[in-house]
Amino acid sequence: MKRTSILLAAALAALAVFASGAAAETRYARGNCSFSLWAAPSWKSKRVGGLLPGHPVSILRTKGVWVRVRTRAGLNGWLPASFLTKTRPTPAADRSGQARVRRLQRRLDRLKKVMAARGRAIGRLDDRVRELQLRHRQMLAKPGNTRFLLMTLKKQQELIDRLRAEVLALKNQ
Repeated sequence: MKRTSILLAAALAALAVFASGAAAETRYARGNCSFSLWAAPSWKSKRVGGLLPGHPVSILRTKGVWVRVRTRAGLNGWLPASFLTKTRPTPAADRSGQARVRRLQRRLDRLKKVMAARGRAIGRLDDRVRELQLRHRQMLAKPGNTRFLLMTLKKQQELIDRLRAEVLALKNQ
């Protein structure tokens, strides 16, 4: 009788250990970015792997705000519990992330076009400034109608100054 009760107690203990391992809680990585898994419950510990958005994990243990998890691939590591959620992310959430990436890509393409156009405009203005400076020097080299020459030179210098200001404004945008 005593032997039977010992065997029964051992079987129940083994069953409890097995059931607690089998009933590990499943959580999912939040769907906004990937996360690192750490060797210990500290930011200073070694990084042992990563976790993609929506990836399911089993919670093995908790320590404060940190949880020890096991991925389906068998990788164990620690991460803050706030990085996990009880509900599986929906495909719509994933699609919205993809839509955001597409929007950002289109915006980047537009900005590249704008920057290329600004670069061309700056190049044209620089060419015009060089051309006016050359004409300015040529006029100074030729003696002639002094009054006409001074008026023309003054206008050209004002134009050069205005063009330089436009180039600086475009470069600073």
